[in-house]
This record gives sequence, C-alpha cells and structure tokens, in this order.
Amino acid sequence: MGLISADLDWIQARLNDSGEIWTRAELLKWYQDGYRKLLADSGAVRRFVPLELPPRVNYSGTSHWESSHVTGTHRKLTITTRSKREVTYQWEVEQEEGVTPTNSRAAFTQDWERAHSDDETDRHYRIYFPREHDRLKRLTWDDRLLIPVSVRELDHAIRGWMREAGFPGHWTVGVGKSNSYEVFSVRTDYNQAYYMGDDLDSGIPRRFSGSRTYASQLTSEHPFNGYAYTSTGDADHLTQIGDKPLVLDGMGWRVTQEASSNSSDSTQDDFHGTQLWEKERHEGTAAASLTDGVTVGTYAWEAAYGAQEIGFPTGVIKGMSSPDRQYLPIIGDSSPYLFVGAARQWGSSADALMALEVIVPEFPNMLESDRPELIPPQMQKYLKYHVLSMAWGKDGEGFQKGLSTHYNTRFKRGIAFFRKLGDVTFRDKEYRRDMTREVSSRPPRPRLGRDADRTWINYPRFP
Repeated sequence: MGLISADLDWIQARLNDSGEIWTRAELLKWYQDGYRKLLADSGAVRRFVPLELPPRVNYSGTSHWESSHVTGTHRKLTITTRSKREVTYQWEVEQEEGVTPTNSRAAFTQDWERAHSDDETDRHYRIYFPREHDRLKRLTWDDRLLIPVSVRELDHAIRGWMREAGFPGHWTVGVGKSNSYEVFSVRTDYNQAYYMGDDLDSGIPRRFSGSRTYASQLTSEHPFNGYAYTSTGDADHLTQIGDKPLVLDGMGWRVTQEASSNSSDSTQDDFHGTQLWEKERHEGTAAASLTDGVTVGTYAWEAAYGAQEIGFPTGVIKGMSSPDRQYLPIIGDSSPYLFVGAARQWGSSADALMALEVIVPEFPNMLESDRPELIPPQMQKYLKYHVLSMAWGKDGEGFQKGLSTHYNTRFKRGIAFFRKLGDVTFRDKEYRRDMTREVSSRPPRPRLGRDADRTWINYPRFP
C-alpha cells in the first residue's frame, strides 16, 4: 500500500499543476474527505465488538467536552441544569429552580455499579462506541438477534422502560450522544467474559486458567534451559557482561521458591526452598495441609527421568482454536489485514452483547506519510478520482465541469464496488433455526381501554 504523498504526486501530475492553482494542503483535505466518504457510503469495512453487561466505558466525566481529551469511550454522569450547571441527582435541579426537592433515584459513576446496588436509577442503560464507529449493522445478546425499535414505541408502550429489568430483546438509538445506543430490557447482574488480572494496564496475557481445557503448542528458540541456579546472586555473577567474560549462556531456570515469613522479624523474610511444602511450612501452613514433595530437576530434559516438568513462560499468545467455538481476532487502531502484535483484550458473545459495526477513520486529519489502511491497495485509485473531481469542480481558473463529472462517476463506481464486496459476504451466510427467546416480538403498540370509572386510558398490550 502506497503512501498518501505518492498519490498526491500522481494527482498533481495529472492536473499539470505544482501548487499554483490547487495547493497541496487542499488536495490532502479532499483526499481525507474521499477516504471517509468511501468507507461511510459503502459500509464495507465492519468489525465485531464484544460488549459486556452492564455497559463499560473507559472514562466517566461531568462534561461532554472531556471526551475529546481521552482515549476510548466516555460517559457523562451528571445532569445539566437550565443554568448550565452540572449536578448528580435530580433533586439538585429542583433545589436550584426553587422547587421543593423530592427523593431522587441512585446515581452511578460507572454503569457496572448497578450490579452492586439494589436501588433504582434514573440513568439510561446506554452503550458507547469509540470515535471510529459510524453505524450499527447488527446487535445480538447471547448470540440471539436483538430487534431495533424507536424511542417513540418504547415511550408509548412502557413507562420507565429504561429501568425495566429482564433480558435484552431490543435496542434503540436512544436520546443520548452520537455513537451510543440503549438496550431494552435492562440486565443489572455483573457479567465479565474474561478477567485479565489486576495488572490490566500493562503487560500481555501469557497463560489461561478456567474450566476449559487448554493445550499449548510452544515454539521457542530455547526449548531447554542453559543453566540452573538457586539465587539471583548466582545468576548475576555467572552471567555478568562487563570486563569479565560471559560464563553461562542461554536461558536460566531458578529451582528454588521464595516464601514470605509470617514473623514480624524482617530477617526471616529471605527464605528459599526447592519444595512447595517448604514454602508453605515457612508461611505457617498447618502440617496436615502441606503439599507432597516432588522430584525437582535442574534441566528440562530431566522430566523424562521422573523429575517435575519445567515450563518456560516464553513468547506470547498468537491464536486460539477449538472444534466447538469460533475465535475471531480483532485488530485495533489501523491495520485490519496484518494480524501481528500481541493479544491484549479478550471478549465473548456468551451472556454478552456482540455488535457488528461499520467503522470509519478515527482521526480524519491524516498526514502525507500515512496510508489509507482500512481499504485494500486496489481501492486507492478511487480516492485519487475523488480528488480530481473536487479539483476540477472548484470555481476558478482550473474549473472543468466535464472532467469533474467524469471522475465523480468513477468515484461513485468505487463506492458501489466496495459495497458489493460486503454483499458477497452477506449472501454467504448460513441460516439456521434459533432457540425460543423470552422476548420474541417488538414492544406492542398502545391501545385504548376503560377503567372502572369509564375513563379512557392508555395501557400496553403485551404478547
């Protein structure tokens, strides 16, 4: 894939202009507009996003402008009053307006806090998508399709639908900020597909644990350790690289385990043993609960002769496979075709939402040294056609209506072709019968009825 600068050079050569009529910055802006328009109008670049319930966001703040200064999703937790003040509870709005305050429902900083409170809240059950989100194509819960509805239908059918508990069956664009949606009904119990540990902000996953069975296939340049040692001092002395020559080479393996002391005497903290029961004994574990001893080896090959197998935590997780489940790698920022790097986040569609969204470039202000990586290299020519159409369609000395219309037609042909690629994947879907759902229809329309006093009222009609 070529750089944007190379495309701009080609465009200037076709225009026979070196910046006298159309500046380089102007051409770059049209290139960015065409890139975004090609992706938005075709809707061909899509990705699956697993979303856990209750909804999670990266940051929660008191003003919408804060979202432009954070990375990831942002939720506004406060209510804006008529005087442009931000408050937390609805009774504060009444207090400011001079009305006698009434009891307000609970307020949360993060929506997942709903799972740890029995109080109702007046906040909407809203899901937020990042900046590159353009529109939602499909939303499922537990692999079951959710039906889109309008806010008007929900308002007419159920009062306080944003607080209605149950299993998700529908979704709506809601009344919140752009790139956000709401789910009906509301599920408040805490659910998390994969727990990434306490050090979530750093490092990479290196191992799995849980009820499933995991079989590892390791590829390493060092299948065996080069030496073994009992303390860090040994390793530092024997592998020192300085004025002295290197004594040992390869990957080391420490055969001892460090134990923390249960004594207040700090001199007792430095304790190491070769057996797990020694560590437990030093930490104060009861004698009846001590772990049986094993044969401890110093090299990996000794496992063939009865020693405990040594596992070297080298490398990173590159992929997952299963005969019963499907695993889809999702690339983050910019490169959807090169599956490189390390897996840093894991999600699942079981007991969670799975969204299929159309994405556009997150940052429209691209540089000439960038590449339009969300499209195949063969589609870059249509971006050049868009720039030529805009250049010859601009009022001024270089105006050429015929050429502008010609290249605009070519650009639209590229949008239609890119959309056709998405249609091919749609036709290749395999359909099957779904299981019976608890929510099986759209929210009903209101109908008229009579109460005991012969007064006409509106009430919802449920299936």
